[in-house]
Amino acid sequence: MPLVDWLNKKWRGMRAKRASGEESRRQVLNSLNVHDRTKIIIRFCLILGGSVFLLYIATDVQGFWCQEWTGFCENTTKSQHTKKLWDWLELSSRLAVPFLIFYLGRKFQKQDERIANEQEKREREIANEQEKREREIANEQAQREREIANEQAQREREIAQNNVREEAIKDYLDSMAKILLDEIKSKQLFSHNNSSNNNEPQSNASQSENHVFDVAQALTITILQRLEDDEKCQARIIRFLYNARLLSFIFEKADLSNINLSQAILLARPQAGNAGSSVSVSFKDAILFKANLKEANLKGANFKGALLKEAILEGANLDGAILVGVKDLNQIFKQIKSACNWDKAIYKGEWNKEEKTWVAIDPDNTNFIKKIENDTDPKEPPDCSRWNN
Repeated sequence: MPLVDWLNKKWRGMRAKRASGEESRRQVLNSLNVHDRTKIIIRFCLILGGSVFLLYIATDVQGFWCQEWTGFCENTTKSQHTKKLWDWLELSSRLAVPFLIFYLGRKFQKQDERIANEQEKREREIANEQEKREREIANEQAQREREIANEQAQREREIAQNNVREEAIKDYLDSMAKILLDEIKSKQLFSHNNSSNNNEPQSNASQSENHVFDVAQALTITILQRLEDDEKCQARIIRFLYNARLLSFIFEKADLSNINLSQAILLARPQAGNAGSSVSVSFKDAILFKANLKEANLKGANFKGALLKEAILEGANLDGAILVGVKDLNQIFKQIKSACNWDKAIYKGEWNKEEKTWVAIDPDNTNFIKKIENDTDPKEPPDCSRWNN
């Protein structure tokens, strides 16, 4: 029958589409709305009802259909309680129609539920992905804002620290200017240098207290300690001491424990009227316990009587440095060998009054250098290329 063929074709088409893949199956199920499914059920019921009707019409045909066992023809000679084929077909058709309707309805209901669940699942996944992206964007934005805030706070701290440093340098220079521009205080300050240049034991008169020198030395050490993390600012102070001709004596007998003068250029400037004399930075009788002099230029520096215990001399330039009378000198060979040009320093020498300079006493100085040379070498040799060029 055309209607049955159409239904079978429709069913085969549905199965073919379902087998084509998950995506095709979803499209087919989505294409069958409630109206289409209702039409299929109605058509199926009409086909079933028409078939029963045709069987009913066929009961009037004599012959084969009117045999006793079929039940299609009236037969009053037999008991009406005997069930015939027609009775069973009628009963089956009555039971099949509601069962089939229930089965197809239940099947379509499950498909609807499955489609609804899949749609709900996709919507949840999309919502979760959207929420995740929004959280990631929010976190990235918050991270950028924190970074910007931290950078801004860092810049503000640096500006504040620079302002504090500049204010400290200004106060130091103002205080030193008052001393240098005052004729009496200036003479008293440089009188300490004149007495220390003799390199001889001072008399009781020369050892009288010099308050101006003590104040200038305290101001200088304080400002260098405050600027120990800023090499450029320290270099400005050392340049001032160089130009003011204070570097040759301002650190004498000072307590410079733990001070940081790494990479400092500690070369003194000759005093006025003594251009021909050898003048260098002086740490005479100073305490340099754990002082950081790493890679500092200490060429010709005077360490006579100084304490260099645990001082850092790695990479420092000791060319012509005076280490005569350094306290516990035999215990700091390893520190000395970590410096550069340590073999050109003077360990055994004396002050030449005529030439106003230190001269080595040989062979004592040479033998002491060999003694240092035979001591343990540092684990890593210093880089002395910057001092040998």
